[in-house]
Amino acid sequence: MKPATCTADEPDQQALRALLDSMPQPAWITEHDGTTIWHNQPWYRYTGAHPTRNHAESWRQVCAPEALAALTARWDQARLSGLPYEMEVPIRSAAGEFRWFLARAQPVVLGNGRILRWLGTCTDVDQLRRIRAEAAGYARIKDQLLSTLSHELRTPLTAILGWAQVLRRGGRDAADLQRGLQTIERNARLQAQLIEDLLDMSSLSGGRLQLQLRSTAVLPLLAAAMAQLQTLASAAAIELELASAEANLMVLGDSERLQQLLGKLLHNAIKFSTPGSRVRLHAAREDSTVCIRIDDQGIGIVPSALPHIFEPFHQADPGLSRGYGGLGLGLAIARQLAELHHGMLSAESAGLGQGARFTLRLPAQLQAPA
Repeated sequence: MKPATCTADEPDQQALRALLDSMPQPAWITEHDGTTIWHNQPWYRYTGAHPTRNHAESWRQVCAPEALAALTARWDQARLSGLPYEMEVPIRSAAGEFRWFLARAQPVVLGNGRILRWLGTCTDVDQLRRIRAEAAGYARIKDQLLSTLSHELRTPLTAILGWAQVLRRGGRDAADLQRGLQTIERNARLQAQLIEDLLDMSSLSGGRLQLQLRSTAVLPLLAAAMAQLQTLASAAAIELELASAEANLMVLGDSERLQQLLGKLLHNAIKFSTPGSRVRLHAAREDSTVCIRIDDQGIGIVPSALPHIFEPFHQADPGLSRGYGGLGLGLAIARQLAELHHGMLSAESAGLGQGARFTLRLPAQLQAPA
């Protein structure tokens, strides 16, 4: 492009404009009243505008329409006050993409205090804005996590301390004593489980969890997981049923961690099931995998939440899930344990009130020789 010329009464303009052309960011010059008279070459390269077009209005054609009113008001305020101008604004590129720029303008003031002109630059801050937005999102997640964590850890502590004070005062009969001790034990176990989940999540995320792999029969794993959760299911009036299971199913895995995985899935199914309903387990060989399905008749999962339910600390519906307690780590731990075993864990649901199905697929192993 042909370099812009300068008037005879302003011989310094050529040097100034050459300097601005050498800058990487777009720059511009306006008259004292704000009328744009020149843009540098980076402006033309970015916007795709042509130097022969009307400088005074060209910026309006590339700034986001929804930002024009605020931009104009801020620019008018700067012109009238003589104070430096600064504002972030989206500007369209030659390819049609809008990126955010920090527009700044500084007045050139004569000795008598009169503004001769304004010099402005536009610095690309699009990536910086994205980083700020991500940081704000992380901060919200952190705040939500701390709030949930403090609530979940404080709840069992409150019950433990309450009954400890009651029992210390004495005067209670044997039935009250037994109920108090059971409450203390139950809540102590709950708090221990919360801490254990946090430690497991840390180990899994950091790649520090080691598996002890060996040939493992599937049916004993299912039986052990069901026995472990039977008390919880009975207390919630939920029936656990091994609906179907092929004999001699074998996988290569860490039996303790696989039982933990199945326990997390059963615990989740029981927690979100309605009293009087049933949780059913199925296990079968499908091609080269062992497929374990857990069906519940619970509150279900909204479709928009399905892609996120295996994320750490995620609650499908925070308002609804808060009534059920928990940190939102159980399913995240279950999926990572499945993947450590080279397996897959998925979920499906027809929606709220329609129950849910969780499917665990693990590489099958030939039956161990007798």
